[in-house]
Amino acid sequence: MLYIGKSMNPTLRNLDKLLVRRYEDSDVNTGDVVIFVSPGGNQKMVHRVSGISSGVIQTRGDNNRNDDPFVLKKSDILGQVIQAQRGAKRIPVEGGNRGLAISLSVARRNLILNIVKKIITGILNVLPQNRRFPVKINSRLFRVISIDRESGDECRLMLGKYVIGRLGVNGRSWEIRSPFKYFIDTSNLPGEIKTGSE
Repeated sequence: MLYIGKSMNPTLRNLDKLLVRRYEDSDVNTGDVVIFVSPGGNQKMVHRVSGISSGVIQTRGDNNRNDDPFVLKKSDILGQVIQAQRGAKRIPVEGGNRGLAISLSVARRNLILNIVKKIITGILNVLPQNRRFPVKINSRLFRVISIDRESGDECRLMLGKYVIGRLGVNGRSWEIRSPFKYFIDTSNLPGEIKTGSE
């Protein structure tokens, strides 16, 4: 089975191949990564067991803040994910107490990152527009590439190998990702339509 999505990052990544073991007579444990069919739907999901009480199983993605809005029974669970294959690399997927510890550390990391992001965003929001610096295109650091789309060309602003901005096919204005949008003056980037009097 292929994993698709972000809710189990960083434990699982998009397009990981999963090795699943059926539970049969063994117990489902808090901390296990399980595959199940979502209640009221026919979509298979992969999340970690966040709690078990009186045979009722609660799940949550490692990258999600809240438990899933439904509960499961053991009969709803198709199996336990015990390994992920990422390219040629095989990665064990921890369950039980170790899995629960991993889940808690991911939650702690996400909380810290969100707090830092809010602090930095708050500081950067008070920077005046004239403090932004022009990007020197085709330097070793920044470059613009063009991607052919059926609906037209799309320009991308690259920082090394990472996409930090896009000029959509409408060609009206650049959309720069945080935190770069607080520093980058887009007026010298190609393709942006200038507004106001010149």
